[in-house]
Amino acid sequence: MANTAGKATATTLLIPLRRGWAVWCRVLFPIARRLPAMTAPLRRQSFIHVAHWTLTDRLDGHPLGRTCFYFQSNFDGAMNEYVDVFEQAVPGRMRMIWAGGLDYPHLYPSERYRKWSVEHASHVQHYYAAYGHATTTEVAAALEVDERLDRFVRACDAAETDDEFDRRYRELLAEVARWL
Repeated sequence: MANTAGKATATTLLIPLRRGWAVWCRVLFPIARRLPAMTAPLRRQSFIHVAHWTLTDRLDGHPLGRTCFYFQSNFDGAMNEYVDVFEQAVPGRMRMIWAGGLDYPHLYPSERYRKWSVEHASHVQHYYAAYGHATTTEVAAALEVDERLDRFVRACDAAETDDEFDRRYRELLAEVARWL
């Protein structure tokens, strides 16, 4: 189950792990933190606001009976699209983590994996998105345009001619066009 706020979606998954899989994750996670190349494909996905993985054997102070993989994420779009991108962008990394989940159905066919993900999703009690009507890509683009517009305004010279201003303004538009 996922919650939405405008264009943003939040999800939380609690996946019970097979015995021994937590040891693999406790080795893998610190290595991934120290090797940026391992996490680079995920960090390049501009639609992801945040993704956080942790291991836990308790929930609200109550023992779960086994170690679970607790995953939280905020992203732009729908859950099915999110899962599809992960399957396509980082299938090997997905298997390294999720394959330890009880009843893991493998990534393919995708429909079984999506169903498994939704079955393990928890209702998010509260979700807030600062820019609910904009995606992370749109917010990043707006910040880029704002920075260049500020530079343009600071560089404006009251003594310049209309033609000079027009030329510089057209240069600004050409520069920021990729973010508009």
